Amino acid sequence: MRVVFVTTHEARTSVGGVEQHVANLSTTLVRRGVDVWVVVPRFGRVRVTQSREDRGVHIEELTYPTRLLPVFSWLDRHAGGGIRLAFGLLAKLKYNMIGKSVALDVMTLSPDIVHQHDFLAGLRASRIMSRQVPVVLTNHTGEYLLLQRTAVGRRLLSQSLACFRFVIGPSQELTPPMSNASYIENGVDLGFFRVPGTDAREAARNALGVPSQQVVMLCPRRWAPTKGVLYLAEAIAALPVDVARRCTFIFAGSANDGYPVYCQQVYGALGRVHGTDVRVLGDLDQKQLRDVYHATDVTVIPSLLEATSLAALESLACGVPVLATNVGGLPDIVVDGKNGWLVPPADPTALATRIVSLVRSANLIAGARTVARASVEARFSWDTVAEKVLSVYEHLLDRRPSAL
Repeated sequence: MRVVFVTTHEARTSVGGVEQHVANLSTTLVRRGVDVWVVVPRFGRVRVTQSREDRGVHIEELTYPTRLLPVFSWLDRHAGGGIRLAFGLLAKLKYNMIGKSVALDVMTLSPDIVHQHDFLAGLRASRIMSRQVPVVLTNHTGEYLLLQRTAVGRRLLSQSLACFRFVIGPSQELTPPMSNASYIENGVDLGFFRVPGTDAREAARNALGVPSQQVVMLCPRRWAPTKGVLYLAEAIAALPVDVARRCTFIFAGSANDGYPVYCQQVYGALGRVHGTDVRVLGDLDQKQLRDVYHATDVTVIPSLLEATSLAALESLACGVPVLATNVGGLPDIVVDGKNGWLVPPADPTALATRIVSLVRSANLIAGARTVARASVEARFSWDTVAEKVLSVYEHLLDRRPSAL
C-alpha cells in the first residue's frame, strides 16, 4: 500500500503539533509495511524539487514559483487575531492557487490513498485527487470550529468536506457529525518522552540553573493568538509576591515571526511581571524540549482552540501534570484533579488562582505526578493511533469499485 501525505507543515522546517503528528504517524506506518510519501508544497521564486528520506519516509518538498511571493510573505507576517484573522485565512487559502499542480504532482507517485493534513489550504488539490483515489483528511485546524458557529459556515463545511472519503478528527470537537468520520486521537512517542530518574531530573534542573525549591512551569506553545499565551503572561503578572518568587516560568516555541503584533503583546504583559523568574527560550527541538519537561513541575496549555494537544501528551508521558484550558480535546487528555487541572479559556484570573493553589499546596502536584504517565500509556501510543488509521485505509481500499 502506498500512501501520500500532503501537508504544508513539515517537521524539518517547523516544530508545531501538525508537523510532529505527520512525522510520527508516517514513520510508524512505515514500520508496519506501508510505503509512505510526504509531499510538502511551498511558494518561491523558481520551481524546485527537493527529495530526501527520513526513517523510511520519502519526503518531497515542491516549491512553486509565484510573482505574489511578497504579498504572501506579508500575509504570513500579519496573520493573527481580530482583523488579522482574515489575513491568516487568506494565508492558508493561497495554496489553492497551486492546487491543480500539487494534485498532478501527487498523482505521479501512484498513491493508493492520499492523506491530506491541510483542510482549507489543500481543498482544491483534494477535490482533484478525489476523482481518482480515496482522499482522507485529518482535520487538524481551528478554521473548522470557526465555520461551525454559523449556518452559512456549516453549509460551506458540508460542501468542502464532500470530497473526502473519510475524515479523522484528532478530538471529539474536530470530528464532523458524518457517517464517514471518526475520532482518532493524536499519539505520543512513549519511548522518547519518558519519566526521568532522580539523577536525570536533577541534571535537567541544574542545566537550567533552577534551584530545587523552585516550582518550574513550562508553556510549550507557539506565540499565536489561538494558543492563549497572552493570558498566561497576564496571569503571571497578577501573582502574589510569595508565589511569584517561588516560580520559574519557561516559554518554549516563542520564535514565531508569523504574529509580530501578538508577540509584542505577550512581551508587554511579561514586562509587567516582577519577582518571577521568566525564561523565553524560543523554538526547541524535540530533545531540547524533552530535557525541559524533565526539569518541569507543571506544563501549562492555555489554548483557546486545541485538538488533542501533543504538548500535553508529551508532558504527561514525562510524568509532568498539565494545567490546561477546558477546550477542544484537552478534556479528553487532562482529568481535572487527577493528572492535571482544567480552567476556563481566556481567563487570566482563573489561571493565576490555580497556579497559586498549586504552588502553595505542593502535595497537589506530587499527587498528579504519580498518575501522569499511566494516563497516556494505554490510549495514546503512536502504534495504537497508526493501527486505527491503517484500519481506515484498508476499509476504504476494500470498498473501491475495482475490489468489488
